[in-house]
Amino acid sequence: VSTQSTGTSHTSVWSVITDVILTDHAQEMLTLNTCHKTLYELSKYFLQFKKAILDTSSPDLYSHWSLYTSQFVELFYSLCKTYITKAAILAPNEGQAECIFRITCVVFGPWILVYKEGCLPWSESHVEEANKMLGAFTSLLKLMKDHITADILIGDVTPLLNRFWWYYLEILGHPVVPCHITHLYYNHFSSLPWECFVPTCDIIQSMLRCVRGNRSNIDIVVHVMTKVQWKTVVDELQKESYAFDTLVDTIVTLTLNQDIFSQFDGQLLAIHRQFKSLDLRLLSDEGFESIMARIDRTVHHGDYIQSITCTGHLLQFMGNLCRFTQLSASHKKQVTYFKHIASVITKIADNQQYVENLVGALLSNVEQVFYLSSPDTHIINLLSTVMGGVFNTTPADPATHTATSKKIESHIRDRGSTKEGFSFSQLSLLYLAAVSGSLRNIRMLAVITETLIESYFVHCENTLPVLTVSWTTLRDRFLLSDMACDGFVTHCISEGCPLNLYLYATHLLLRADGPDERYVVASTLVEATAKLYPKPGEEEKMLLVWYKIFEILLALHQTGIRSSAITSLVKQLPNSLLKLAEDRESGGLFNFFGKKSKYSLEFRMSARIVATFLLYQVNKDGSLRLGPATKHNLTSDAGKSMDSIRSLVHNRAYLAHIDTLQKCISMTQDTSRTFLHASDLLRILAKTYFSERPYLRTMIYVTK
Repeated sequence: VSTQSTGTSHTSVWSVITDVILTDHAQEMLTLNTCHKTLYELSKYFLQFKKAILDTSSPDLYSHWSLYTSQFVELFYSLCKTYITKAAILAPNEGQAECIFRITCVVFGPWILVYKEGCLPWSESHVEEANKMLGAFTSLLKLMKDHITADILIGDVTPLLNRFWWYYLEILGHPVVPCHITHLYYNHFSSLPWECFVPTCDIIQSMLRCVRGNRSNIDIVVHVMTKVQWKTVVDELQKESYAFDTLVDTIVTLTLNQDIFSQFDGQLLAIHRQFKSLDLRLLSDEGFESIMARIDRTVHHGDYIQSITCTGHLLQFMGNLCRFTQLSASHKKQVTYFKHIASVITKIADNQQYVENLVGALLSNVEQVFYLSSPDTHIINLLSTVMGGVFNTTPADPATHTATSKKIESHIRDRGSTKEGFSFSQLSLLYLAAVSGSLRNIRMLAVITETLIESYFVHCENTLPVLTVSWTTLRDRFLLSDMACDGFVTHCISEGCPLNLYLYATHLLLRADGPDERYVVASTLVEATAKLYPKPGEEEKMLLVWYKIFEILLALHQTGIRSSAITSLVKQLPNSLLKLAEDRESGGLFNFFGKKSKYSLEFRMSARIVATFLLYQVNKDGSLRLGPATKHNLTSDAGKSMDSIRSLVHNRAYLAHIDTLQKCISMTQDTSRTFLHASDLLRILAKTYFSERPYLRTMIYVTK
């Protein structure tokens, strides 16, 4: 055979030799030492021959031994099988399995291993012969595994697989290994018991090299990673945290490529599911930041991302790594995750449904952190990160901003805590601190703050006694900067946000130095009232603004400020109230053909009553009634307004409200009543018609 002669006679001779050697009788007669020596000589010969031809035009053994390849496969398999069987019986020892594995690898190595860059183990014309050689080799490995499992061989499958990886699969990281090689590798090596594989740190790094190398090599890597029991691996890697960074980087690199993900989505998602149950604290904060930044960079403005794409799954996978449901989770990872998700949201504005999904997921994460009784500072940091990242973009994206604000509204205001002992009133306060402290977009600050104030009172209603609910608590969390103050009132007016105005007034009053500055606050509210149209269904919020104006003016009167200053503000209020009390909106001839008012009858009636009461408190000479008198000195406007209210008593639409009308008319005409009783009138109306609104309780129960 060593002459490498070709021809029928030599082939026939070789067939006779192998037929004799491979008989059952011959196998029985072979000693363990003979098997070992024969295998050693064969491996030595072919390894030397392989090295001699590496630099030739035909560096593979199959091109030189094509006539005898089938016989070699039979011979190698038979000798190795006999050696495995006899070694298990005749020479049991601790290193037995590894010794057998090493001999088997050395025999088959020259035929199936890439020994040098550019020197492939077989050409495309010899795929059939290589397929037989790989089949025999894989069968022997399985036989060894079965013998170890059955305690016939002494050893452990895990180190054998680790050694096998270095012998054969590590070369898959080289970019020049073509498909006709890797395809056969996958067909045979994928059937090995990879569930017993426990990759070391070095092996995990080699996996990453494979993934970043030739794309055709990835199928076997993905298959192996799918089979590995990562729980066992992670337990082994606890002393080498950087190895876990590499492992996660490998998974992310695989998933991040849409083509690879489309091909292996089932396997990759199976790996993702395994990681949900692992202790992921081993992933370093720096490694997490690096990976999230890479994901962020792959998303470009206008990309259409959804949950079924590779990026969508990756965002969910990285969210799982943050462990929002575990108290011991890294706060730095969580903030990093929020920062990059906010960045992604700003890039995919055209995909509003997915924007809402991402925002909803972030808000759910905050909720989970809240349920863990995490520090307020951390929760506020998370919220500030996402709010600032989404809303402070330049140029502003109204569609994304609207979708995000609606998600906050539905998530925080319209639903409650799902865990006993936790109230969303407290969570609303943390939202308020984050929003007011981080948003430079004043319009969105006004919109979201209005929602959060209402959320606070709605959830307080369900969990706290009425008298403990306080605007002071809200004010303490309202961290509005001086720069934001300038445009805040303007946007509160344009967005129809009365609760904001009330809270803003408490904020300014806390900082006011003396009566003059408090007077400015009252003036600001009066001017805002003239322009503000509340949203339909929320018009009763205006009662709070009116109440705050009366409260400030009463306090100013008690400090001795001149009454003419108070009167100038009071005179501006009736017209502002009466415009909201119209039965029809402006339009048509004398407003008769205008659209029906979008505000409730109870609110319109309340606005008309309060306006009339205020008109009754201004004398003909323009002075303000601040003390009781024997009779009113009315203006013509006051008389007309009273006539309008009296007419309501005979209007069928107001039939259910006659008692309230008559009570308020009597109070208005009572000469002992003055402007100082305006708050009492508001309180009666609020208690009669809007007592179910928790944010009005400060009026009804006179709490501070």
